[in-house]
Amino acid sequence: MRKFIMAAAFIVSGLAFLGGAAQLAHVNASSNKDLHVYEHAAGDVLVVVGKNKNAVGNYNVFSSPVYDSKDSKRVGTVNGECLYTSSSDELCTFAVDLSDGQLIVEGRTAGSGNTTIYAVTGGTKAFKGASGDVTVVADKKHKEYEYFFHLN
Repeated sequence: MRKFIMAAAFIVSGLAFLGGAAQLAHVNASSNKDLHVYEHAAGDVLVVVGKNKNAVGNYNVFSSPVYDSKDSKRVGTVNGECLYTSSSDELCTFAVDLSDGQLIVEGRTAGSGNTTIYAVTGGTKAFKGASGDVTVVADKKHKEYEYFFHLN
């Protein structure tokens, strides 16, 4: 009887370990997350410290609403700044505030292209320790930006 109880305990503990390992694998697999939102550019202010609007040292401060992947429901805000490092390049830092937390983004906007890839350097709440990147596609005609987050 004693051998049976020990064998049963061994089997139960082994199953518990395997269940825990399976659960851990599920958590790690689901930690990769894609997120798709839209920014409606609304509150940009260009601070001119040079002789013209594209001078090195000028910066753009912005705060705009963020909408869901269907571009229909407001889900947060984006706040940040971009510093001109040349007549066509900017170094940007911004925070995307959502109900689940905040994502911090940094990177260089080069030239006049419509697509830029930035680094996701951190986050809060559900996004604590976030890393990855975000591709931002500009629709300048409609003053809208589409964000494709790829989080690790």
